[in-house]
Amino acid sequence: DLIFLKDRESRFLVANQAVASFMGADSPEQLLGRTDLDFYPKRESAQYRAIEQRVMQTGESILGFERPQLDASRNEHWLAATKLPLRDAQGQVVGLVGIEREITARRQAEIAVQKRNADLQIINAVNEAANRGETVQGISEAFLSAAHDSYHCRSAAIHLLTPDRQFIETQSTTLPKKVIATIEKLIGQSLPVIRLPFGKD
Repeated sequence: DLIFLKDRESRFLVANQAVASFMGADSPEQLLGRTDLDFYPKRESAQYRAIEQRVMQTGESILGFERPQLDASRNEHWLAATKLPLRDAQGQVVGLVGIEREITARRQAEIAVQKRNADLQIINAVNEAANRGETVQGISEAFLSAAHDSYHCRSAAIHLLTPDRQFIETQSTTLPKKVIATIEKLIGQSLPVIRLPFGKD
């Protein structure tokens, strides 16, 4: 876990080695008296500071907030962040306690499951359209609708093998008609079928 204490100005008072390594410092001592701005781009550090200042100004804790964050090498991690106001003997907020747990592996597994489910929804939509006897255009539209719901795609195309299994051809596209018209105007002819060799080096 990444564990640290900060003062009211979001300067590090205490940090463990995990925090130092994450931020690209050799030791926790290199963090003391410094802020995120000393280690991260201005926009990122401003976001982190805003969250911390809100906790210290309101006295309200943030518990297990999950968010992506880049380390010093710009690798993305998922962290479950808990931030608590640090109070003195009189109950006044004098800083902040931060505990951030690495949950990257769990989040990657969750994202993989979500992607697999989204892919299955698209496959099912295409299969259902084919079983209904839809035309290639109808199947393409079913594919686009499902892909848009899962991945927010704006266009799609269906490519099929030719009967001799020598080429892959564009059978249908759901590009907007205005886009197709613009392309055809530029090339001076109807949008040609795209044919690519299949199974050849």
